Amino acid sequence: MLCHTAEFLLPSFTCRKCTGFTEDELLKLEKFARNNSALIWEIAREDGEIIADVG
Repeated sequence: MLCHTAEFLLPSFTCRKCTGFTEDELLKLEKFARNNSALIWEIAREDGEIIADVG
C-alpha cells in the first residue's frame, strides 16, 4: 500500500516531506492549504504548542 504524505510550512506554503502525490495533486493540496490557512492558524492557536509554534 502506497502512503501519501504532504507537509506544508505556513505562511510560505513550502511543501516538504511529500510522497505519493503527482505534481497536479500537490498543486491542489497547496491551493487547499492557501484557501484554508485562516482556519489552520485558528486551530493551531487554540491548541497552542501541541500542534504548532504560532508565536
